[in-house]
Amino acid sequence: MKQWQVRSKYFVVALGCIVFVISGCGSSTDNQQTSTPPASTGDPSEQQNDAVAVTQNAGESSNNTAEGTRQSDSNAIAARAEQSSPEKSSPVPKATESGRSENPDPVVMAKPQPVDPAVAPPTADQLARWERPVFEPFELLACRERTSLGIATAMMLTPDGQHVLAAGQQISLFPLDSDQPNHVFVDQVDTGKQQIIKSLAIAPNGQWFAAGDSEGLMRIFDLGQQTETTSKQLYPTGIALIAIAPDGNELATASYTDEISIWSSDSLQLKRSFKVDTNNVSGLAYIAPNQIAVAGETTTSWDTEKGVLLHQLSAGRYCYAMARSGDGKLFVFAESDGLQLWDVAKENRGLKLFDDFANNELVAFSPNQNSLLTANGSNLRVWDLAGGDLADVLDTYGSPIVGIDWIPGTERFVVGSSNGTTRVWGSATAAAGSGLRPLIEPANLVGLSASEPANPNQAMQAIDLRVFPRLNGGKKSIAGATQLMYTAPATVEEAQGFHRYHLGKLGWTEKAEAAPTPGTLQFQKQGFMLSLSCYSASSTDTMISLSHVGNYDLRFAPKFDAAPIEQVYENENTAIYRTKADLLQIETNLIRKFHADGWTAYSRLHTGHREEPDARSLAFLRNGVDVQVSVSRFPADPSAFTVQYSRSLQENALPIPSDCGFVEFDGSTRPLLVANTSLTLAQAGKFYETELVSQGWLAREAGRVDSEESIWMPFVQGQKDLLVGLIRQKDGRTLIRVGDDLDRSSWQLSKPKPVDQKNLASGIQAADFPIMNAAAPATYDVDGKQIQFLMDETSLVKAGETYEAEFIKQGWKTEGAGIREADYVFITFVKGGSEFGLRARLNEGKAALIISGDGILWDKPLPTGDQVISYETWQSRNHYPAGLDRLDQYQKEMEAIAASK
Repeated sequence: MKQWQVRSKYFVVALGCIVFVISGCGSSTDNQQTSTPPASTGDPSEQQNDAVAVTQNAGESSNNTAEGTRQSDSNAIAARAEQSSPEKSSPVPKATESGRSENPDPVVMAKPQPVDPAVAPPTADQLARWERPVFEPFELLACRERTSLGIATAMMLTPDGQHVLAAGQQISLFPLDSDQPNHVFVDQVDTGKQQIIKSLAIAPNGQWFAAGDSEGLMRIFDLGQQTETTSKQLYPTGIALIAIAPDGNELATASYTDEISIWSSDSLQLKRSFKVDTNNVSGLAYIAPNQIAVAGETTTSWDTEKGVLLHQLSAGRYCYAMARSGDGKLFVFAESDGLQLWDVAKENRGLKLFDDFANNELVAFSPNQNSLLTANGSNLRVWDLAGGDLADVLDTYGSPIVGIDWIPGTERFVVGSSNGTTRVWGSATAAAGSGLRPLIEPANLVGLSASEPANPNQAMQAIDLRVFPRLNGGKKSIAGATQLMYTAPATVEEAQGFHRYHLGKLGWTEKAEAAPTPGTLQFQKQGFMLSLSCYSASSTDTMISLSHVGNYDLRFAPKFDAAPIEQVYENENTAIYRTKADLLQIETNLIRKFHADGWTAYSRLHTGHREEPDARSLAFLRNGVDVQVSVSRFPADPSAFTVQYSRSLQENALPIPSDCGFVEFDGSTRPLLVANTSLTLAQAGKFYETELVSQGWLAREAGRVDSEESIWMPFVQGQKDLLVGLIRQKDGRTLIRVGDDLDRSSWQLSKPKPVDQKNLASGIQAADFPIMNAAAPATYDVDGKQIQFLMDETSLVKAGETYEAEFIKQGWKTEGAGIREADYVFITFVKGGSEFGLRARLNEGKAALIISGDGILWDKPLPTGDQVISYETWQSRNHYPAGLDRLDQYQKEMEAIAASK
């Protein structure tokens, strides 16, 4: 009855996924970790010069979530045996008149093997075990902006499904299909009063509702008559929680203590109060008449007539999500590892949804109790309660969600946000029955080219691996929109057959040639590519990794061309070559080449930056693809640099004017952007109106601000809110801002810290810091404000004692006891208004010290003198507006520094 909708919402990369790259060609980011390589074949000299390293890139990647990692492509391993053959190298790609690279001939790839045409079709037994329910996706059907509300704290759908009750500084009743309220019950927006509604509950019969404010005042309103019937001061502080009994005869409240109070609903007379045995009460819901669930440090149920404990529902700490089904047969509450259904009549546990949920996840049963809707700060999810399958995932960012409800008798639901926006969601079938239609048309996937990255809307529509079927008994490690990793009790052959079957149902076809990496299958659909790897994890289990890698072929990516290159390996997923040019020449040439090919270089916001002096890590965006370029010395020939490309999907990428060239960006959870364009304010506004709408965003008038100095443009896409800020600069250029907290993370927007005169008087210059018993020259990280060096000492304790004695002589004191252990030393030194910390760990038998803190000053020239640094670091240190207009200046300065060495 339903069809799978295949779409992908956000990028989660493969944490812990083992990938193979050529030794010396890996990323130079700080967070790269190297595992023990597998045993290799071939003679020892080949193993030494062309060893295969197993690397796991963590944390520093540009479009990952906090727990994610970026992977290099595993296909590089196939080139190891051939990489030293010069005749296999490919020429540098020729440039077309448009400046884009032509597709070069394939190079240094493992000989493709044909896919076995005799793959047996699934048996009847396999089909019986493999079949999964299919679900119709939910689409955005309506979007209403109710700006008169101010900031909303709660939104609820009335039981008749016709109105939305919204509360904040107002309490207003809106028709579901109108931006204007039918009635305003309370309005304190313009009164200057600080009271806001903290809690809201509608009686099950839909005739009345209760609202508690931040000052402890409770009010009861008649919905039909639209009048206040009762009010009473219940607490000296806010009414944090309200729950109304299923029969409507009583209601329960909680303030900020462990006491629950029960009140008559007609007169607000106190019936009883009782203390619960949990701290931090943050969830309250009736399970049945005279039985209430309380969530705090633990979740319990209580008899409201006797005030006695009935059930210990969950010992999970601080999990507050809970809800009762409309027919009263089911109740759901949160535990630390998922959501647990409770059979009310039998008073026992039923199905459990194992997944990651927020502790305050919003939960709502569908009218037929077949589905469960959950919402948190990252996504909306719809769950099938027949078997616990995830039916749909809808990403969300922007204004927090403050209410979710299903429309009675339908498969549509309503989502309310704190900015007053209410969205209606439903399947295509539900939309047809309501006279509504999806607001956003499907992206056009016809005619995509491997040389032109698809935009985020196109790429994310191809498939959403979060709702892709999994083998029975599978235990996930990662379930992202573009990356699925899990272990299942099945053979490799069955795992391959299962995924072949389900991908085939979705229109994906297996490539005629096998992937270069053994055990990997490749699939394609409308220009997009999927990679499937299945390998034995144990005698009974198989590890499955399924990756959506987009449509862009890295063989089209620009190559360094200012000096000869040796092509090492190349396929659609990876490019590796070497050159004996200097690092500065490689970096500046690649930035220019990528820019000419339509890419934008970027520095990642909200991420610390540290670079190695003989390595570079460059990042480029174009449409929905992120290309990472790492440059590092080749161990077998230190005069050569290895340049390696990898690419991934970037679903939170934004259109960027082509002249920006270099920007600050982060798309790990939502788009964050700081950029500069020569477009005028009006031209920049037109650019974003055109480009965002073409990528599936809806421009909204509510909240839009136009002035001579700035334009603020709101957009929505599904449950995502986007606000693009354009500010006129004094030189006529336009500053682009997207996202919050940019002033703290952007070098362009952050304001210099005021000089602390106490620190100047008592601190110590980094240049004057005593480097004692050094085993190697110290490194000075100007950007990270750290000094690092090795002491020729085997004892960390001795190293700590040496520096403690030295700084006591200089008038410093130690603060607190610190840590002085054989494997770790941490000592804090203070003097006047200054402070710095000394941390030491063992590194190959020597004490590795890190010195940092505001007591270390960085005003004097360092012993190392000026160093050649990356263009990103140079812009950041000088607080220059990001862009490429100073690239020539940077290159000249760095060349002068290099010449002086």
